Amino acid sequence: MRPLDTRVVVIGAGPAGLSAALALAERGFTDVTVLEKEATVGGKCHSLHVDGHAIDLGANLTTPRYHETRALAERLGMTLRKIRDRRIVNLSNEQFESLADANLLERLVVRGGASVYAGMRHLTGIDRDGYANLRDAVEQPFERWLDHHGLGAFKELFEVLFVAYGYGAMLELPAAYALKFFDPVHLEASVDTVLGKDVPFTMDFEEGFQELWERVDARLPRPTLRSADIASVSRSPRGVDVRWTDASGQHDERFDALILACPLQVTPGFLDTSADEARLFSKIRTNDYYVTVARTRGLPDMSTYVYPYARRLTPGWPTVFYPPVGRSDSGEGDLFVFYAYGGEGVDEGVVRQRIRETLAHPDLGGEVTEFVHTQHWRYFPHVDSEAMRAGFYDELEAMQGVFHTYYVGELLSFTLVELNHRYAKQLVERHFVK
Repeated sequence: MRPLDTRVVVIGAGPAGLSAALALAERGFTDVTVLEKEATVGGKCHSLHVDGHAIDLGANLTTPRYHETRALAERLGMTLRKIRDRRIVNLSNEQFESLADANLLERLVVRGGASVYAGMRHLTGIDRDGYANLRDAVEQPFERWLDHHGLGAFKELFEVLFVAYGYGAMLELPAAYALKFFDPVHLEASVDTVLGKDVPFTMDFEEGFQELWERVDARLPRPTLRSADIASVSRSPRGVDVRWTDASGQHDERFDALILACPLQVTPGFLDTSADEARLFSKIRTNDYYVTVARTRGLPDMSTYVYPYARRLTPGWPTVFYPPVGRSDSGEGDLFVFYAYGGEGVDEGVVRQRIRETLAHPDLGGEVTEFVHTQHWRYFPHVDSEAMRAGFYDELEAMQGVFHTYYVGELLSFTLVELNHRYAKQLVERHFVK
């Protein structure tokens, strides 16, 4: 247990960093400094404001699984709203049958398989926050895990869900990631989405997801220092020396503890990285991902999953698009958000051109009247099965507190806001309070 006068610096003001700072504040720690390189807080909970509406460029949805996030949002006065209806459009010449068009028996089989999967998931220990001390079986590729449990017939279903949600070729990655994502609530909602059924309890925030974290930041004893360019972080037995520059000039301060809530793969640029940290951080991989906001004409007021791009990883082509705010009465076109993977030879221009080409397909019959914004993300930090089997997460968890340093964020908890929020709170409970 650390004394309440511990000086803590948190680097990164996304959901994990702000959740850690809030947890510290609520437990009586008053000397907490949060540093953020951007001018805004929230990380990938980033909202663009257009025509008086907040449009999420990163995290946007919540489900009943988001117990703590929704409770926090309610406490801070956020407004939940139901998202748009969904459809699947197949632009491919391939004659595969959409699950949304499956007959009742086939739908029951899919739901039955989901139930069996959910039961298997509970036997893995994956319900604990983080990935340390999991059973060896979940370190193997998810495709093998499904085969081992007699669920190989459902690979196609999972492949669709992974690609559509931005996780790419997750069948090839450790099963632990898939199991982290698909708890029973989230799995049933995802299956219903692919089956074309309404999911009324999947919701977003009218004010935008970023606003939740702006309100959290406003509750901290000391608000986040934004646009902070960190020059160096040096650790010694005496503490953690941090040098950064912001609008008020250069700062050099010493802290008792450091919480790294930024992408760990970027920390060697300023951190006196240890040999073990450098070795582990070099194994982290991410997906190249683009989110584009455009004004359009001719599209229905509903979310669209675009086959084959939402079934197979196809860089540059839109996998899903949806209207975040409904019909526009301005005459300038309806706002839609498009999601696409990056890859070799893909940039903002390629993504925008392929959005135009996709909407021009006769089955869609839409057009872009204006591109408003394109956001490029490094999404879903992860490691491969070889690294996980070699003890990546056990090593990283064992390093919590070494050199006065603690780690939170997507890599340790998975790319879901609820899991980031919960993991950060529990880290504070484990290492600062007990």
